Amino acid sequence: MDGSRVIEHKPYDHKVDVFSFGVLRWELLTGKGLRPTIPRHTPPKLGELLERCWQQDPSLRPEFSQILDILRHMAKRVADERMDRQRQKRKSPRRVSAFVQSIN
Repeated sequence: MDGSRVIEHKPYDHKVDVFSFGVLRWELLTGKGLRPTIPRHTPPKLGELLERCWQQDPSLRPEFSQILDILRHMAKRVADERMDRQRQKRKSPRRVSAFVQSIN
């Protein structure tokens, strides 16, 4: 585990925090402890991000700036999808209402 590098006073850099971030995200999703597996219901992009954070080779882990960009993009997609669903809900009753009025 990456945290052991810190405890054993071996060389490390900020990528240990990236690994920890990925583990923390997994724990919040599952409510479980260490040695993560990604739950099936996890959105694919989030699963990919977690796996990147857990890379054994720290140089393969994303920077926090990249993580933030990915999370912002994911949040925007979720918000856009919600807005689209709300628009569809608002349009549906009007169409039905217009249809009912046209046959009366």
